[in-house]
Amino acid sequence: RTLDPRELSRLESVAPPSVNAAEAIARARDNDACCLEAFAQAHKARRRKLTAVELHRIVFGLIDVASADGRIDDAELERICELGRMLGVSSNACDVIVAQHRKETERDE
Repeated sequence: RTLDPRELSRLESVAPPSVNAAEAIARARDNDACCLEAFAQAHKARRRKLTAVELHRIVFGLIDVASADGRIDDAELERICELGRMLGVSSNACDVIVAQHRKETERDE
């Protein structure tokens, strides 16, 4: 699937300055397992456990990027939940955060 320009723009706005979003996306297209491993390693390398608030912000941020084009497709939702599980967030909790995001974005419109 091609990344919508709005999603790329949103990703670039939240990525750390040291991350080139376009390069990261190109690498992910070539080897998504490598990117998932890098995500897992970055999480494991943390010196302290993520708080519930931090976990919520991360998952909410992933949803925010995925929905920048106005929708979240099934593949995006599946990947968000996969990344959430890697962080220790249950699928049910991810579903709750997705519902919260949808409710908040509908209210903003």
